[in-house]
Amino acid sequence: MLHPRQVLVNVDQALAQKLSPRSVGRRKPLEDVAEALYRGRRYDSIAIYLVAGSKVIRQSFCGPVPPAQTFEQGMNTVSTPVQIGTTGSPETKSQITVPIKIAARTLGLINVESDREHAFSGKERVLLKEVAARLARYLTSRGKVIVRHVREQAEAAGVREGRWIARGCR
Repeated sequence: MLHPRQVLVNVDQALAQKLSPRSVGRRKPLEDVAEALYRGRRYDSIAIYLVAGSKVIRQSFCGPVPPAQTFEQGMNTVSTPVQIGTTGSPETKSQITVPIKIAARTLGLINVESDREHAFSGKERVLLKEVAARLARYLTSRGKVIVRHVREQAEAAGVREGRWIARGCR
């Protein structure tokens, strides 16, 4: 297991990748961030989701069983970090969901599951909140192309509810 500082270095390296509109379909920095967290800590699975209208759409995943691809945005899911006892996977003993927010706007979330009970100590929560903060800064600057791509895909699939899609990124 890597020290949290080393995990953050790996996350920063993943987010430092050069990104262009043509590279969006290839390996994504979000996949590299998920992999850095998965390989650096003792997590059973990790998923990074982005918000598109009223839907939350999975962008990357590391672990044995993929979580839901999309789900409806809800207060307990996106607004605050939550730790619960069990999930849909029988191996999951604890789970935490950390919002990716900038100001009052939720851009997405990081969902982490562990096969250990009470796996998310204060240090783990601080690490995940810091990764979420770095992702929020990235997605509103160099990573805007990823957000735009998710929004366009969601619009093409018929997800139109919510002002976030109608007005776009600011």
